[in-house]
Amino acid sequence: MVLSWALALPVGACSREAARTTTEADRVTRAVEALRQAPNDAKPQWLSALKATECRSEDVCRLKTLCAEAYERHVRALEALRAVKAALSADAADDGALELLRQSETQLARAKSLAEDCATLEAELRRTYKL
Repeated sequence: MVLSWALALPVGACSREAARTTTEADRVTRAVEALRQAPNDAKPQWLSALKATECRSEDVCRLKTLCAEAYERHVRALEALRAVKAALSADAADDGALELLRQSETQLARAKSLAEDCATLEAELRRTYKL
């Protein structure tokens, strides 16, 4: 009887840890999904929410970091495009605006690639944790 109780302790601890990791994965994947589905003008707020989401598990933190980087680039590129648009509408386009446009296009291309990796990793975590 004592031996079975002693063996149950590590199993119980593992179960609690697994439940904590599953809950963590659920929170991060929901934050990623909300960020992805948010309209562009709301993405900065959802990006902040993702960054504020706690994670301790290596695979969950990897998802959070990858997706945050993807959408950080996305947000910065959109801000640069707005600046280019403002310069064009004010007839103030110059070489600086053209360079900003090139940079934003590069940022968007990299953001797209990272967002695809983010979606792949998110799907993998959803399968792993049965979310």
